[in-house]
Parts: sequence; C-alpha cells; structure tokens
Amino acid sequence: MLTLTLQRVRIRAWSGFKGADDGFLPADCCLLQPDAAESLKEIQDACGQTVTFKAAFTSVASHLLAVSKGIDRDYARPTQSGHNFGMSLDVAVDETLAAFMASKRPDLMTAGRDLGSFSRWIRQFGWHGVKAETGHFDHLAGHETVLARI
Repeated sequence: MLTLTLQRVRIRAWSGFKGADDGFLPADCCLLQPDAAESLKEIQDACGQTVTFKAAFTSVASHLLAVSKGIDRDYARPTQSGHNFGMSLDVAVDETLAAFMASKRPDLMTAGRDLGSFSRWIRQFGWHGVKAETGHFDHLAGHETVLARI
C-alpha cells in the first residue's frame, strides 16, 4: 500500500486557467509531497512569484474523468502520472520566461532565455523536465522508488 502525505501550498496560476479567480490555482490542485512543497517555496523565495503554473496535483478520480471526456490527450494514464502523487508541476512556459526576462535580474534573465535555460535553473531545486511534455517537471528528490512503481 502506498500512503501519500501531501501539503497544501499557494501556486500562482497561468492566466488562462479557469477557476483561478485570485491568480492562484484552486486549493484542491495545490497539494504536493512535503519535500516538493518545500522546494516550491525555495523557488518562490529565489525569484518571487515569477514562475507560473498550469497544473499541479490531480486526483486519480479527476484524472480518469479528464481522460474519459477527452479533455487532454497528453495525460499519462491514471496512476502513472506524477501529478497523482503530488510531485509534478506543469509550468506556463511562455509566461514564466517573459517574467524572468522582465525581472531585470541577471540570474533570472539568463534562466529566462529559453526552456533549456529554465530547465537547468529549476533543476537546482530538484525539479527535472520531461522531454515528452513541454513544461512538465517532476520533483525527483527521494521519489525514485515511487516513480519505479508507476
């Protein structure tokens, strides 16, 4: 049996995200593994609220519903997505890179040049990009065993 301990965090939402009335993802989407949540806080401390997200936690039930309705054909099968375990985030790449470039901070401007530069920057916080899905990042620190099961 796999037991998940998830922590609620505030995650800035992509401007096109329906239901993001206050500029943040809905609370039920903002559940992460504790170490992933801590890493997200480190990212927010390092750059302010300039990283914008399109998705975080997705329950298996809502995942099944989305797949059955054909809402997103890019979904992994239910229970085979890091989103179901609170260890994946989808970054709104264009908005985030633009915010990094507008920051006028040399470190963020370097990271904001392109997706590859951003991927190298976010890796220092334990997040690793998935080549097959642009903007999808998994927090792998300590979760290699879980990933091996899914």
